[in-house]
Amino acid sequence: MLPADQMILLLQTFDPIGDTSGQGWADVGLDACREAFAKFTEVDWAEFEVRKDQLTNEQRLLLADVTPLLPKEHSLSLLTWLVCTTQGESWITSAEALGEWFLKEPQAVEVCGGRLRREDVVHKFEEELSHYINFPRATETFDEYLTKYSHLVCRGVIELYAFLRGLTGSAGSRP
Repeated sequence: MLPADQMILLLQTFDPIGDTSGQGWADVGLDACREAFAKFTEVDWAEFEVRKDQLTNEQRLLLADVTPLLPKEHSLSLLTWLVCTTQGESWITSAEALGEWFLKEPQAVEVCGGRLRREDVVHKFEEELSHYINFPRATETFDEYLTKYSHLVCRGVIELYAFLRGLTGSAGSRP
């Protein structure tokens, strides 16, 4: 079995939909994925890049758990992709990990984050954060509400969001 196939199979095996407690992932899944990724060659990484789109949102959540343990180049690439393609818990987990990288090495995220420099990604940040902090869309603007409840969101996510808004020239789209 090719390493990329093995990784896809591992993520499918520990899919949170099938393993409701998450205990299997905590006990063996995370370590098994980390060990499998450690054996990847550049050819394996290229194959995984092609195959990763077949993962469900729940399997992408598991991938988000593993990515901070990977070499920087691959971690940033996968986290960038995850932030652009996931929703809910998978998104916030990915955004928090990418935000941590941004706090430590903003230039690395800037270089790797070419696909983050789009207006639709800023809107995705706003949409996902709106759900995460239960933005009521009433009288306050999104930015006012985010500032008011910033203690609910990791500092790295807020700073990455502000950075991306600055890159795209977006003033925020939420009323």
